[in-house]
Amino acid sequence: MVAVLVVIATLLALLKYVEAATMLIAVTALVLGVLRLVLGDTSPWKVRSRGFDAFICIGLGLGLILTYLSIGQLS
Repeated sequence: MVAVLVVIATLLALLKYVEAATMLIAVTALVLGVLRLVLGDTSPWKVRSRGFDAFICIGLGLGLILTYLSIGQLS
């Protein structure tokens, strides 16, 4: 499912829908971070500890949103 969402985001970006592509990746990362917290050790994607994985995913999601919004304000 995550791979499908990444492919969709890539196609959106190629079609010049950069905001939609960015938000799709950001929301996917946020959801994955929350799921990693909730599922714990039964999560199908584990890299490090539960807290580390969730922090990285949620940080990526929020970072993408904040970066996109800050760039949008400049142009």
